[in-house]
Amino acid sequence: MSLRLTKLLNARKKKKKMLDVSIPHIQNELTSEKKIREFFAAPVTITEKFDGTKLTLIRNNLPLDNNDYSRNWVVSYKGNRIFEEEFAGVNNDMLQHSVGVSQYKRVFDHLRAVHVLDHEDPPHGTELFLEFIQNKPTLTRDYKRFGDMFLIGHSAPQTFIERGYRIATASDDLNITLNDYFCKTLGLKSPPILFEGMLQPTAETVDNIVSTYSDFESSLGGKAEGVVIRSGRQILKVVSFDQYDKATRKCKKLRYALEEPHETRYWTDVRTQAANLVAQHWSDDVGEHLRKLSFAIYGMAEEFLAKNEKKHHVVRRDDLMLTAKMVSEEVCEIKGKTIGLIPMAGCPVHAGHWCLIKNACNENETVYLFVSVKGRGEGRRRIEPGRMLRVWKDLLIPKLPNNVIVRFVDSPMSAAHQFVKNTSTTRKDLQFAFYGDASDVHERWSEEKLQKLYPTLYPTGAVIARDFYRSETVDVSGTQMRQWLSEGSTKLFTSHLPNIFSDDERMQYISILMG
Repeated sequence: MSLRLTKLLNARKKKKKMLDVSIPHIQNELTSEKKIREFFAAPVTITEKFDGTKLTLIRNNLPLDNNDYSRNWVVSYKGNRIFEEEFAGVNNDMLQHSVGVSQYKRVFDHLRAVHVLDHEDPPHGTELFLEFIQNKPTLTRDYKRFGDMFLIGHSAPQTFIERGYRIATASDDLNITLNDYFCKTLGLKSPPILFEGMLQPTAETVDNIVSTYSDFESSLGGKAEGVVIRSGRQILKVVSFDQYDKATRKCKKLRYALEEPHETRYWTDVRTQAANLVAQHWSDDVGEHLRKLSFAIYGMAEEFLAKNEKKHHVVRRDDLMLTAKMVSEEVCEIKGKTIGLIPMAGCPVHAGHWCLIKNACNENETVYLFVSVKGRGEGRRRIEPGRMLRVWKDLLIPKLPNNVIVRFVDSPMSAAHQFVKNTSTTRKDLQFAFYGDASDVHERWSEEKLQKLYPTLYPTGAVIARDFYRSETVDVSGTQMRQWLSEGSTKLFTSHLPNIFSDDERMQYISILMG
């Protein structure tokens, strides 16, 4: 495999952070009369909040190329770069049936269209944060219109991606001062303004905002997700009562999911076919590789696709293309043959976690950390997800050994198991080891469970579990750490952090978590 392709597809392995926003709910933030007075001391702007896909556009530092817009723009979804060539085989008729990745073709079509217009070139080194309205099974809203891109804000990255060679690292400040300019220049949309002006600084005002904007009609048709409220540089939100309802989300997902064991069999067939296609259409040039895959998958006869009576053939092609891209990335980023796997909440990361990581790094050529993006704890002991992600980005990732790859996921256990299944299909020479506290290992990776999860890999010794007793490292849990943090027991909390931090960094750790 060429060094060039490895660099191009290895985006997730590098130390990166993409512009993102974690907005607290107004009722969770304005918990005192003082906070209410401070927030409503300035005029507020209330705009519709959309249930879309968080999309990042980066105007890199390269000079304007009038003939090739792709040399000037980088598209990213949650830090994962999206390439135009992924959709080479997609036609516009397919988009009418898609609930998957092929909808990103609309983004590239839009960028190509605005690029040829006679307009001012946006400032180089600008990262734009968008809500892209997709028809997507994981979203709770049933909008009537799709394809719009709403500009939320912008930032100036510290470094830039240039055809995949470098990763953008955005600042944490979400700027909106140039939103009108970018919307006009790039043909983007602004979220509709529902209210502008002064409001009374009272608890009743907060309650009225919640009751008013928890249930109303979206500008896109259907029920709205909620609103975003801005006052100065502070941003809060109100969301519909059913937005985070698990039953609602599950019901929508089931429209496309088969009953077990048919759903598992479907994805097994998709992964197997994806691995074969990657090997068949491999090219050391990333654009050529993805282009070949796209034409092969979207041009494939329907009878050769994995069977799923609940999914249109375009949706099944999207599943196959996304899986093939994931397989390609995984093949590129792995160094060596021994792989350590650590699924973790890490909220917060303490000395025990760090010892576990060090042990895994000493015993394996590549180590994957599958870290939950969800918060942990309740009430005063809760740590919001955005705060822990910032700790990772600012303090932890820069200190990780070079053979560690971090993936932020919704479900660390599921992501780790999926990774093993994906990579083992393409690479037959890999050895996988799950790492955890002894109690976790005995519960999650017993011999019986590993045999059931990996019936072909486990008997050969390709998958094992490595346990480390917490008492051998540091006898502390995430629950206890959150308790000390909520009580203000600074000394106890910092004394159980990894020994990699200076005193200033330990206080920065606390400061980020406490907001």
